[in-house]
Amino acid sequence: MRIVLLIALLMSSVMTGQQQLEGKILDGVESEAVGLFGANVIWLNTDIGVVTELDGSFSIPYESEYRQLVISYVGY
Repeated sequence: MRIVLLIALLMSSVMTGQQQLEGKILDGVESEAVGLFGANVIWLNTDIGVVTELDGSFSIPYESEYRQLVISYVGY
């Protein structure tokens, strides 16, 4: 099984001024890829993380010192 990671680096400002990194984790090849539900998305060396939605999408708080995401998934 090939996992395709598609992370759209779309930054948006929220009313509090905090930025969010939004993306989508996909499983499969491009034309047949489906969202990966329940994957963990965590900033490296922090305790800041989220779990992907049913369609594989996520939104995680972003600060300029955060450089690398760790994505993990336990499946069959």
